[in-house]
Amino acid sequence: MSRAKTVAFFAWIGPIAAAVPFVLAILTLAAFHRDATGLGIAVAALFLAYLYGLIPSAIAGLLFSWIVRRHPHVVNRAASVARVGAVAGFLSSLPLAAWAFLFTEKVLAHDHALMALAFLVPGIFSGAVCAVLWRRYKKGAHDGKAASHANRSAAILLGFLAMLISSWPMPLSAADAAETSKPSILLIIADDLATRLGCYGDKAAITPNLDRLSAEGVVFSRAYCQGAVCTPSRTSFMLGLNTRHAKANHFIDHPDTMTMGRWFREHGWQTAAIGKIDHDDPNDAYTDPKAWDVRVKREEMAPKLPTQNTFFDEDLGQRRKRVSLVRLADSPEAMGDWVRAERMIQFFEQERDPSKPFFAAIGFHTPHVPWDSTKAHFDAHDPAKFTPEITPSGATPLPSGSLLQEPGMEMTEAHQREGIRAYYAAVTTLDQQIGRLLDHLRAKGQLDQTLVVFTSDHGYHLGWRGQWCKHSLSEQVLRVPLIVRHPQGAKGAKAGGIVELLDLFPTLCDFAGIPAPETLDGRSFLPLLMDPEAEGKPGAFCQWGNGRTVRTLRWRLTERRDGSRELYDHSADPAEYDNLIAKPEHAPLVERLSGMLDAEFGKMGKSKAK
Repeated sequence: MSRAKTVAFFAWIGPIAAAVPFVLAILTLAAFHRDATGLGIAVAALFLAYLYGLIPSAIAGLLFSWIVRRHPHVVNRAASVARVGAVAGFLSSLPLAAWAFLFTEKVLAHDHALMALAFLVPGIFSGAVCAVLWRRYKKGAHDGKAASHANRSAAILLGFLAMLISSWPMPLSAADAAETSKPSILLIIADDLATRLGCYGDKAAITPNLDRLSAEGVVFSRAYCQGAVCTPSRTSFMLGLNTRHAKANHFIDHPDTMTMGRWFREHGWQTAAIGKIDHDDPNDAYTDPKAWDVRVKREEMAPKLPTQNTFFDEDLGQRRKRVSLVRLADSPEAMGDWVRAERMIQFFEQERDPSKPFFAAIGFHTPHVPWDSTKAHFDAHDPAKFTPEITPSGATPLPSGSLLQEPGMEMTEAHQREGIRAYYAAVTTLDQQIGRLLDHLRAKGQLDQTLVVFTSDHGYHLGWRGQWCKHSLSEQVLRVPLIVRHPQGAKGAKAGGIVELLDLFPTLCDFAGIPAPETLDGRSFLPLLMDPEAEGKPGAFCQWGNGRTVRTLRWRLTERRDGSRELYDHSADPAEYDNLIAKPEHAPLVERLSGMLDAEFGKMGKSKAK
């Protein structure tokens, strides 16, 4: 074969090589895409990239042909240019191949292994072609026809390399277009969890996964719920409304109210709700049927292994002679929360729509009674660490209406110790399941594209003033854990500004880059995720039962319809034992705080005389 024909043969390798990744990528997308729309977008993007690579090739080829025909004496110089072009093409292919190799793990994590091969192999192949052409250039440098073919081939190959560089991210981002342009969100909700976590300074807690999450995100030290029990709190933050605008049964009475899940679904997110997100109702009456693409109730996730209940025989003030507080199992698989985490992982693995980002919410049972944990987690907690809290002798007595439906702790000290230990063991079991979810997202390469939010619907007394569970407007009940991992936010930081759970709705919208509904009462705390030193809200509010309360950075004022009031100075009395309401020097402060309550909830009516 003559030099001219040989070089002419290699001149056609360029467009052929350029077609290889295009065809392979189309086949790969067809194999992985279940969404016809997403596949069409990906194919169009690849085709444009292919044209983008051929256009400069055609221009360069035509330009060199014009030069050779009109200026034959520059053939040798043009051949030198062709040699330089060939070397440049070869060298350009090497970093491209190396880049593809380094990111193969990430591509594999997105289940697009064939895409990695579709671009890695042609990249190396084009480099080899450039090397062969370089040798042909050296042999045919003085052959005008050969030089013309050689330069045309070099131009095409360089265009092909430009196409590779410009279109390499295309299959991954086209297959997951929404996931890269719109971030995903994982909302994790515990039940009855106070700030009894290692990252909140509790030395008795064993919570390695939540501690790791806090090291990768921001811990909010002043986060507050808007309800002292499950239903009003969850209704408030899932609707983004305070309890003046949304009572516990608000969605049942007003089903057209926009919910968090429905808002994200309407804006292009694939939504999933596993477990107790709103109130735990067998008929799902509190759950918006338009909110979730995937909805799995508690009743559909029964534990697979038996558990052993421990009953306390003392009367807890509710005339119940046998109260189940501790429930232990030999294996985590026996826990209901293990099943919930497994079901969420199933959603990630089998039900994900890769053309959309996800908004996934999971509600765990623990540490609601009975306290579920494995025997191993229960045994890991030293019972000597748990001593029932002793109310100071000088503590101001609580007003008669301050505790509603509260059973107290009329138990022996030994059972109180065992109950507190069981609570902490349940939290450790919860921590294990959260770790499973985070490890799954990390292994799949999705954690750094996902906002992770962990919180609880409200806190818990667990011995404060002799009280056992919740049902009060106190700091122990209304202060909740809130840990947020923002992919680009602050790491290992603590935010001291006040935030409320009703701020979750606008914050998630702010993070996702979509507008929030105009009817929301909350405001975004995204600035605190980027700068934890930023200022929070002036106060956190709650209206529940027979009263209402406001918490500022220093003070808490609580008012009730029976006329009783409480004022606590958290700079000196963080456990709220010393009621300062009777001190006249605080009258202006009380008036100002009461005005804040009026502005939030309106004037409070008084209880009718009996």
